[in-house]
Amino acid sequence: MSYADAAEKLSKASGHTIQYQAIDDDTFVGILTGVGVPKDYASFLASIFYPVREGWTALTTNAVEALTGHAPRALQTYIDDHIALFK
Repeated sequence: MSYADAAEKLSKASGHTIQYQAIDDDTFVGILTGVGVPKDYASFLASIFYPVREGWTALTTNAVEALTGHAPRALQTYIDDHIALFK
């Protein structure tokens, strides 16, 4: 599922338009440093999101269940279970 797909699902649930706008690393770092995040840390955050943006983390694993002891849920299931929070 892409960030845009997630935004669409959350928009439908909340009744508010939620959009995902992809930005490049320099813009991301600029936004973070503009609100006081140190540049080194902002650059680090940009670097760890790169694999996500490239789709390298799309593989499904058992990590959620192994770490939490609970089976993972689809985003739509989470939304349905917590619909009151989105209204």
